[in-house]
Amino acid sequence: MDRNGDPAPFFPAELERQIFEFAAEIYPETIAPLLLVSHRVQDWIERIKYRTVITLFNHITCRIRPLQRAIRANVKPIGFFRECVRHLFIGIALSSEEMSEILAACSGVTSLAIIDDEVGPWALPSLATTQPRRLYVHLTNLFGGIPSLDLQHPMFGRLTHLELFDDDIADLPWPAFSALPALTHLALYQIRSELLVLEVFSTCARLTVLVDMRSRPPTLAKRLAVDDKRFVSIVVGDEDYGRDWYVGARGGYDFWVRADAFVAKKQRGEIKPSSRCWIEDGDGI
Repeated sequence: MDRNGDPAPFFPAELERQIFEFAAEIYPETIAPLLLVSHRVQDWIERIKYRTVITLFNHITCRIRPLQRAIRANVKPIGFFRECVRHLFIGIALSSEEMSEILAACSGVTSLAIIDDEVGPWALPSLATTQPRRLYVHLTNLFGGIPSLDLQHPMFGRLTHLELFDDDIADLPWPAFSALPALTHLALYQIRSELLVLEVFSTCARLTVLVDMRSRPPTLAKRLAVDDKRFVSIVVGDEDYGRDWYVGARGGYDFWVRADAFVAKKQRGEIKPSSRCWIEDGDGI
């Protein structure tokens, strides 16, 4: 009450929740203090805290180890992490037990990046419980070699965006990729041959975008000449990749958005010359 004895003004509960959630989403660095405001605010904000988990940066919502401790504390309702964790970036070495524990709890992820190239076939049973829309992985290592690749594995069932950092992309069994029912976006690292691009497009008929990912701009002599409006070469430095992924997880302007924008401009005839497959400053992308 105020000094006149009148009740203090207050917001309706739903509006109060919207204000706190908006603050947490726009300014992730405020999540820690917001969790201390009250029990009801904690319930609202924790779901945002665990939405995006990444091993990089200090200002992000949650990192892997705090997530792991929260899972092991076993105080959250059954299904809490499955419902809350939507974007998971694993960029540190985890034991098979740790990886299985995290993936089992967070089976509702929609975007998953596994940067640890030591992850092998032992992770496949845990991944079978997930159906991400976006996946970043070393495919050959994950399956223990090219002969063991199984593109009908359950984790591929809803996949629309796939990013591979395999070194031997030319040796992958590309006809088998036609089994991926929802794949529309594919990114490969340092494509070296126009023939590989043609093979990928011929076997992955649903592709709307194929990205040639590079850590630095290729020399003029090494730029690919690909006559397909769906192909684009994009530079994302090694040190910038995690940040780009995080921006995309938060609905921002990541390399996938830039690739879509370039392809759309090219289809409208706005990219000159029409044979150009890379983004330039004047493109407004």
